[in-house]
Amino acid sequence: MNETLTSTPMGSILPTTPPPHPRLKGCIVKYEDCFTPTYYYWSSKLGLTTYPSRKQWEHVAIVQALWERECLLPGKMGIGFGVGKEQEAALFASYGCTILATDQVLTSESKGWQDTDQLSTNKSELFFPEIIDWAAFDSHVEFENCDMNDIPERYYNAFDFTYSSCSLDHLGTITHGM
Repeated sequence: MNETLTSTPMGSILPTTPPPHPRLKGCIVKYEDCFTPTYYYWSSKLGLTTYPSRKQWEHVAIVQALWERECLLPGKMGIGFGVGKEQEAALFASYGCTILATDQVLTSESKGWQDTDQLSTNKSELFFPEIIDWAAFDSHVEFENCDMNDIPERYYNAFDFTYSSCSLDHLGTITHGM
């Protein structure tokens, strides 16, 4: 097999590095975006079954944009807001990034997120053994609760990149997301 390709357990052939892709800019997902080599590649790296999904496309777009901007390198530091139980922290750590993953404090208002298994309350909920081993994950990922409407000043200018998927629309106002 070509050394730039790898086979998955399901028999799919995937590139070993992200496929060429025009540099991402702000965009709206289109159905056909969910059937590109880039979508398949990053979905596989995230341990996700490939299917057309706006939310999955957001995860892929975040990873692709960070890859293009050389953020996914050893020593880079990232912070994720409202991470839920998403795979990005594990994937970024697998590239050697140090990640601070945050999610809201469990309250009666956020209980709905926990009831639907979308709220992280600790670091171990972000560990995915198909992406990274525990020792590497543990040394590269930290978890804190964070109110995105009151971000601590110690976070300001402390990271090389910030990521968040599907959380800005839950802040209450557009101004809070800026």
